[in-house]
Amino acid sequence: MMLIVGLWWRYFSGDDEAARHRLEAASTAHREQLGAVYWQTHLVLIAGVVLISAGIKSVVAQTGTDMEAGVLLSVGMAFFLAGHGIFRVRLGLGRGSLAGWAAVVALLCIPLAIESGRVVSLGALILMLFGLIAADAWTTDPRRVVSTR
Repeated sequence: MMLIVGLWWRYFSGDDEAARHRLEAASTAHREQLGAVYWQTHLVLIAGVVLISAGIKSVVAQTGTDMEAGVLLSVGMAFFLAGHGIFRVRLGLGRGSLAGWAAVVALLCIPLAIESGRVVSLGALILMLFGLIAADAWTTDPRRVVSTR
C-alpha cells in the first residue's frame, strides 16, 4: 500500500492542476502540441502502473521468481518516473532531473531483488519514491503552480 500511496502522491502533487492551467492558457496551436505531450507521457505512466501492479501481485501472491518480481517493479517504477519527469519538463512545470535519476535508481533495484529478494527490493523502491517526493518538495519553487485566480 505504501508504494501505491507514493505513486498517488507523486502524481497528484500539484502537477495535474498546473498542467490544466498551462493547457487553458496556451494558444490553440500550442494547446494541441501540449495535449499530444500530455497523452504520450501518460501512456508511459500507465505502462509503468501496469508493470508495478503485476510486480505487486507477484510479491503478495508469491508467484514467479524474485528476479521476475524485481524486474516488473523496477522497470514499472522507471517507466512511471521517466514519464512523469518528461511530462513535467515538456509542459514547463519544473525540472524532471530528479525523476530521471530516480528512474535509474529504480532499475538498480533489479539486482537487489535477485540477491536479497522481492520484499527487500519493494522496500527499497518505496524508500526511494518517498525520498524523491521529499527532495522534490524541498527543491520545487512554490510559484511554479499557476494561480487559479
